[in-house]
Amino acid sequence: MSIKKILVHLAADASHLERMKVAMELARRNDAHVEAIFFVKPVGMPGEITGRGASAAYIGATVREARRRAEELEKEFVDTCKRDKLSYEWSVEEGDPAEVIEEHVHLADLAVVTQVKPDYIDEVFYPPIPDKITTRAGCPVLVLPEDWTYSEFGKNVLVAWKSSREATRALRESLPILHTAEKVTILTIGPKSTHSLPIKEAQEYLSRHGIDAETRIDFHDKSHFGEIMLSHAQELGADLLVMGAYGQSRLKEMLTGGTTRHVMGHMTLPVLMSH
Repeated sequence: MSIKKILVHLAADASHLERMKVAMELARRNDAHVEAIFFVKPVGMPGEITGRGASAAYIGATVREARRRAEELEKEFVDTCKRDKLSYEWSVEEGDPAEVIEEHVHLADLAVVTQVKPDYIDEVFYPPIPDKITTRAGCPVLVLPEDWTYSEFGKNVLVAWKSSREATRALRESLPILHTAEKVTILTIGPKSTHSLPIKEAQEYLSRHGIDAETRIDFHDKSHFGEIMLSHAQELGADLLVMGAYGQSRLKEMLTGGTTRHVMGHMTLPVLMSH
């Protein structure tokens, strides 16, 4: 797989510039087309909220301000793409961001979004963009931490591995990034009762693709996987985590907790997820 089309979600939120910078950096690295979709609806506000939690006048004023910001950002985006000779596309939308992105993302090779911490019961009815896109997109999703400031990423990569469809997809779909990494570490977590953890298979797979990777095995109860992953990432100084997402149903993870939910809520570095 190669990355030749990148879709980035933009809106008038505090993290939109970081997403745009990441998408454009990856487009430079991969000689890829970048499609930016700017949403003028207030971030985190479902369409049904009119008359329930906000006035039509307030929403109208917010949309007008967002359109003004979109014009400013479009100029910066287009000027940068032209300067760097990047293939690009820009559009402004007013619909539900997750639904519109879902329409566009299936033929992209990567989507770039920002973390929404899973703290609100409303997400049962209106799942945040990272959740929706990760579970519905036909491509990997790069989720950036909410308060992350753009810096070098993808040079020191931690790959969370187990024998599952989701982890296998994540490993395969991260190959273009792993090829340019300076250090790759594969992490497998499992209970002590497990006699054989298939980490060598993943290491050999990457070796066949010309990627030298170190390995780590952490014997722990599976209920702590998310916490353990992030702890290893911090210890290694990793700037990117690669992992499979929602190996069990999203609803089950919401009710009982789970690896993806923990990482979504506590990430401090960019995370490449595949479902």
